[in-house]
Amino acid sequence: MSAGGYLLLIFFGAIALLVILLPLLSKRQTARSDFEVEFGKMPLVQQLAQEREAVLQALRDLEFDYQTGKLAQSDYLPQREALLARGAQLLRQLEQERERALEDAIRAARQSKET
Repeated sequence: MSAGGYLLLIFFGAIALLVILLPLLSKRQTARSDFEVEFGKMPLVQQLAQEREAVLQALRDLEFDYQTGKLAQSDYLPQREALLARGAQLLRQLEQERERALEDAIRAARQSKET
């Protein structure tokens, strides 16, 4: 193949890669922006939400491995229970932090209204 052929191959390969990756990158950016708007400057809430997403992904992976036969039921059940328990704990913590943040915002609004 000539040098021109290699250049065309690289060019079309780069365009195909861009077409494939562009939707994935734009969705991540949108999700991150929505997350920042919803939670603002609450790093603990962000950390808990990220950990919750990681637990959900681990559950999906675990289920996939079990369904495809890569994981025995004796290994699957305890891992699943542990992940579900951690997910429930994270949801409780998230709810508490959101309530605390809401109460702080209400308190700040009332104080600014009084002064």
